Amino acid sequence: MPTQGRSGRLHSCHSQRSRSARPKNSKFGTPRPPTSSGEQTDFHRTLHRSRRKNKSVAMALNDHRWVHDMRRNFPPELLPEFLHLWRTLQTVVLRPETPDKIRWILTTDGCYSAASAYHLHFEGQTRSIAPAMIWSPWAPPKCRVFAWLLLQNRLWCADRLQRRQCPNSYFCPMCIRNLETSWHLFFECPFTRSIHYTTALEPQQISWLGKPLTPTESRSGISFADQHCRSP
Repeated sequence: MPTQGRSGRLHSCHSQRSRSARPKNSKFGTPRPPTSSGEQTDFHRTLHRSRRKNKSVAMALNDHRWVHDMRRNFPPELLPEFLHLWRTLQTVVLRPETPDKIRWILTTDGCYSAASAYHLHFEGQTRSIAPAMIWSPWAPPKCRVFAWLLLQNRLWCADRLQRRQCPNSYFCPMCIRNLETSWHLFFECPFTRSIHYTTALEPQQISWLGKPLTPTESRSGISFADQHCRSP
């Protein structure tokens, strides 16, 4: 979440980069010291070995003091990271007259925006095809709204009423042995499973569809029944 800085600007501890810093203000012992381009690279394992993490960038880079601050018994597996940090710091040019600046890396201008922070929450997620399957085909509006509420688990079944302390019958009205939930009504109830199997394996018995099922539709129904409707 964004936090308020001293200058009154919003910034985030995870989505920011420090630009070429005023060396007396910026701390060297952070997991992301500045590079020559002003951006930051993660060296948290190496810097964790430092005995003095509160030194400024100017103090740490002066006469390579950051190297002397490393603890003894430096683990060999951190040597590549240490050398990478050392080579990176060789190209850093400090400008004492330039004030510190924090940039928001999710926007091109470096300024924080609520929209960019909102989109950050959805990075790495996959897009579901369920909404297109519900809203694209033709169907009566009430059927599509019902399917959408089922997808969102927003049907007013007994479990939802019970959480709000509303009167409810508790049991599924078809099997009368389990709590009535959306998932139970459409996938777990024995009565519902029998409907799925009848639709998949005996299409001649479902004349209410108005047309015979094609072989592809029948195979799809069998696959669905095998995945969701077998008794445990």
